[in-house]
Amino acid sequence: AVTGRAEVMDSPNPGGLGGTYAGNPLAVAAAHAVLDVIADEQLCDRATRLGQRLKQRLAGMREAVPEIAEIRGPGFMNAVEFNHPSSDRPHPDFANAVREEALRRGLILLTCGVYGNVIRFLAPITVPDDIFAEALDILEESVDAARAARERMTLTAPFAGTVAELDVEVGELVAPGATVARLGSAGRWAVETSDLVELDVIDVSVGQAVEVTLDALPGETLRGTVIDVGRVPETSRGDVVYRVRVALDDYPDLPLRWGMTAVATMERP
Repeated sequence: AVTGRAEVMDSPNPGGLGGTYAGNPLAVAAAHAVLDVIADEQLCDRATRLGQRLKQRLAGMREAVPEIAEIRGPGFMNAVEFNHPSSDRPHPDFANAVREEALRRGLILLTCGVYGNVIRFLAPITVPDDIFAEALDILEESVDAARAARERMTLTAPFAGTVAELDVEVGELVAPGATVARLGSAGRWAVETSDLVELDVIDVSVGQAVEVTLDALPGETLRGTVIDVGRVPETSRGDVVYRVRVALDDYPDLPLRWGMTAVATMERP
C-alpha cells in the first residue's frame, strides 16, 4: 500500500498511476506459480530443444539458399537474416517474399530488423510437436518458393563477362524478347554482322565457315564459324537486315577490342 497527502494521491487520473514492475500480493503469488510451472515442466529445456530444431532446419537450407546470411538467437527466440548473395547488402525483398509465401500456406511470420531483412521466431514453447513439425515444413517450402520466384525474375548470362550497355531503366516495364543488356566476354571473341539483307541471309547457316578481316589489323585474317542466324529482322538505314553471329575459331595474341569494324566473308558450302 502507498500512503500520502490527499492532494498528491488524488492528482493522477483514474488509471494514470502504474508501471511495468508495479505489483501486488496477488500478482506476486501468480508469478511464483508460473515460475513453479516453468521449473516443474522443464520449459527452459524445451525452449532450448525447440530452438535447436529450428536452427538446424534453417542451417540445412543454407547451401541451397545463399540469401541466408545469419541464424541467431538464444533458446526458442531465434531469427534468420537475409542478404543479397553477391554482397553483404540486406535483402528485405527476399524476407518479405518468404513471409508472403508462408502466409499463403497458413504460417504467420514476422519480419523485423533495421532494414526489414530479418524474420523473427517467437512461437509459444507449449506448441505441440506435430504442429511445430508442420510449421518447419511450411517454412522450408516458403523459403524454397521465394528463391524459385526470385530465380525466375533474374536474368543470368551463360558466361562471365562485363556489362557493356544497359537498355532499360529502373522500374521500366520490359516486353518479352526485348534486349535489356549487352554483355561482353574476352574469353571468346565473336563478330556480329549488321548489313545482311534477306537475300543474303538465306545462304547463311549455323556451322558455316567464315573468313574475317579487321580494318584495324590489316594483313590479319581470322577464321570463324557461324553460331547464330537471327530470325527477327531489324531496320538499319531503311534496310531490313538480319544479325548473324560468328565465333572466331582462333585469334593469336592480337589486340582485339569491342566495337572494331570487321568484314566477314561466308564460305559457300
